Formats: sequence, structure tokens, C-alpha cells
Amino acid sequence: MMSIDTKRAKKELVVTIIEVLEQMVFMFADPVDKPEYPCNGKGICLHSSIEFSGVRNGSIGLIIPTILASDMALNILGMEGDIIAEEMIIDATQELANVVCGRFLTLFFGDKVVFRLNSPSTTILKKDAMDTLESRSIIIGLTIEESSMLGYVMFKD
Repeated sequence: MMSIDTKRAKKELVVTIIEVLEQMVFMFADPVDKPEYPCNGKGICLHSSIEFSGVRNGSIGLIIPTILASDMALNILGMEGDIIAEEMIIDATQELANVVCGRFLTLFFGDKVVFRLNSPSTTILKKDAMDTLESRSIIIGLTIEESSMLGYVMFKD
């Protein structure tokens, strides 16, 4: 099994997420040097992730505060206002994770490699689960307007 260039993976994950946010969500993000859990005492974080298998197995995920996820869903769906159904927010964050996963895998492994993607899932992320992710994943942080989010890729051995 080939080893993973974590520095390259981190760089390409940043590029992928920033491009997807700009093109799909119409939001502009900036990378941060030291990623931090975005929901420390400030609401609830959604964790949308998708598992992949192929030449390497793993998962890609997004950790987004619900307020930011709501704004993202409104933009993706082209809706006005401040209120959106929870189901629509979950669907939008799952679609974001799906697009990020597909684009990252193509950027990182090339367009000739075939991967199988599972259906994305979304849960509420607790801080202790974040600690587990931090120990096993390549994590990047982004600021978007007044908020922040995390993205990660976890390769399984």
C-alpha cells in the first residue's frame, strides 16, 4: 500500500474545499494555520462525512456549525430568508461532502483511478468525537465570514 503524502493531502484538501464553497455555496473561505473545533460553547456542529474505497480506503468529512450550515443550504438551494428545514440543511451538507470527496480523490489520485463512494451521512459532532478525529485524520480549518469550519480526510490502513 502506498504511503500518503500528508502535506500534499492537506494542501489539496484546502484547495478542494475552497473551490467547492465558492462554486456551489457562493461563500469565500480562508485557510487557518491551526484548525480548532468550531463549536466550543457556541452551538452545535454537524458532521457530514462520506466513506470511499478503492486504491485507498477512508473517509472525508466536513464539520460545520449549524448556523453556517443553514446559510450554506440557503445558498445552495437559492432560497431567501433565515429559516430552512433541518432536512434541507442535512441534505445540503451531505451533498457538499459528496462533491468535496469526489473532487479531492480526483485531484489527489488522478482521474484514471476508480473509487466507490458510500452514501454520505450527517450526525451531531460531540467534542470527544472530535478528539478521535484529530488523532486519526488530516484536518484543515477554514474561516468563512464570521464563522469557521473544519474539513478532514482519514485514510485507513
